[in-house]
Amino acid sequence: MTLERDEWKMWFFWVLASFISWTIGSVVSDTVGGAIGEVWFDSIGLIVLGLMIGGMQWLVLRLHVSWAYQWLVANIVGWTIGAIVNFFIGFSANPEMALALGWGVGLLMAGALQWFVLQRQLYRATWWLLVTFLAWVTGIGFTLSALGCTGACSGVEFGTVIGVITGITLVWLLRQPAKPNQA
Repeated sequence: MTLERDEWKMWFFWVLASFISWTIGSVVSDTVGGAIGEVWFDSIGLIVLGLMIGGMQWLVLRLHVSWAYQWLVANIVGWTIGAIVNFFIGFSANPEMALALGWGVGLLMAGALQWFVLQRQLYRATWWLLVTFLAWVTGIGFTLSALGCTGACSGVEFGTVIGVITGITLVWLLRQPAKPNQA
């Protein structure tokens, strides 16, 4: 796939948005939440993470598609579901396990809701489910295995890896013909 100038620009800003949002979100969710050690704060941190990711990616998408606001909502709702899981499990089980489960549910729900937005607009949107899952696994593996950092450092690495992979996929999906309006 050869990218046009505008596509490179979109991809670059997508990676930058992912890098910034995951870094700030990780600081709030990991570092500050871990220092306070309260389940409710971890849950708020997950919602902030969803707002950061969705908001930064919305800034990029709004320049290219009319449905960008749906992307923001999908991220906030997905991460809020992860926060709810974290909140309720955190009081009855190990808070660290609850946070990991909240992150996992937040990732899966945000990805599924992003797909829901994409599949209403674009052909081949089902690829988003597979690619985002592979991007998360790659990001987690790279962050934890290769460099083993946490907090802001993990946000930088995780956000960059995810941004690179999902950005390429999003540019490719936006090149596909739009779905015709269904009456």
